[in-house]
This record gives sequence, structure tokens and C-alpha cells, in this order.
Amino acid sequence: FFNSFLLGATGGDVLKAWYAASAAPDRKSQAVLSIAVDRLIGLLGLFFIANVCVLMNLTLMLEHRETRPLVFLVVGGLIAGLTALALSTQRHRITSQPWWNGIWRFMPGKKLLGQFSESYDLYGKHPRTLGLALVLSLAIHLLSALSIWLVGQGLNVQGVRLAHYLVYGPIINAIAAVPITVGGLGLREAAFNFFFSLQGVPNVKSTALSLVFYGVILIISLLCGVLFLVGKPRSLSSINQKPG
Repeated sequence: FFNSFLLGATGGDVLKAWYAASAAPDRKSQAVLSIAVDRLIGLLGLFFIANVCVLMNLTLMLEHRETRPLVFLVVGGLIAGLTALALSTQRHRITSQPWWNGIWRFMPGKKLLGQFSESYDLYGKHPRTLGLALVLSLAIHLLSALSIWLVGQGLNVQGVRLAHYLVYGPIINAIAAVPITVGGLGLREAAFNFFFSLQGVPNVKSTALSLVFYGVILIISLLCGVLFLVGKPRSLSSINQKPG
């Protein structure tokens, strides 16, 4: 619900972080980190699908000069994410080096960073849970691309194959998530116009496709808004939670 009315298509993360921190006042940093991890897993899932689709349709992506940079961007994004993940698993070894003390001395927010580090260690002990979250993320991104394809079929968009939707859909959703406009409006339409024009789709048609797809999201969001009003998230402070 909040994603549709705050900046970017993922603006609701701010509300999620606020509610999570309120529900666990004695573990605010861990609660906020859970939202960051959620978003990180979502991005990994998005880049994974985008990479698979790009590599499976490499000729399609390279035949247009405008989309060639996207090949390097998508592949580079996945490589950067996997590199950051690999480095994070070695952070204790890195922080044990003598030269790290000099860097740590000038690092701001040491207490908060220490809490984040401890929380991160907790996630490392639950690889199955993280794996399941990644699988769910992949499913959501695929279903989103299929939803766009179904809307395109309903609008009789010509010259666009399912492969195009699988490649362009995740990238368009990533662009719409940039916190510039409310609900990603405007950015999403510009992205649809850019990508679908490569397949000869008129801007009027691609804009209609974008707005109808947003309308589908909006309907679901409004239903979730009703659920929010009926049963607002209650504090979990009364629940006996043990660290770890």
C-alpha cells in the first residue's frame, strides 16, 4: 500500500523499518537491518533473473545499440553484488588485520556498525532461511514480468515476445524503484517507452501498458490498505524475544 504512495516503488521500506524498530525497541538496529537484508535479497533476485534472461537473449540485447550498455550494467551488477557478498563473509578476517585499526579509529557510528555486524552474523547462521527468501524473490520477479506480459496480451501489444518481457520487466521495475517520483510514476512510463520502442511499439501503446500494469498494482495496494486499517501492526514488545 505505502509503496504506491511514497517515493519510488519501494518507498514502503521506510514504513517497514519504522514499524520493525517500534516492535523491537531493544533491538532497533537488528530490526532495521532485516529490512535492508530483505531489499538486498530482492535486488539479488532481480539481477539474477535479469542476467539469466540477458544471457539467454544475448543476441536480442546486443542487436540494439541502446540496450548494449544494459548487458554490461546487468552483468556488472550481479558481479558486484556477489563480490560484496563474498567480502562480507571475510570481514572478520579483514578486521583482524593490523591496518584495519587505523581505519576503524576514524569510522563514525562505531556502536551502530558493531550492532549491524552482530546482526549480520545471525543471518549467516540461517542459510536455509536466506535461500528460501531468495527463491521467493525470484518467484515474485518472474510473476511480475508475467503480469506485464498478460497486460500486454490484453492490450494487443504487437511485436513483443515473452522473452522481451522477461528481460525488460525486472529492469523496468528496478528503475521504477528509484525514489524520485511517487509510486515510480513517470519513471516507469519512461522506461516502458524506451524499452518497448526498441521493438517498434508506439509510445502511446507502451504508456498504456505501463499505466494498466500500475493500475493492477494499485488495486492490490488498496486492498492491502484496507487490511492495514482493519488490523494495524501491533507492538511485539509484550512478546518475550530472546536475542538470536
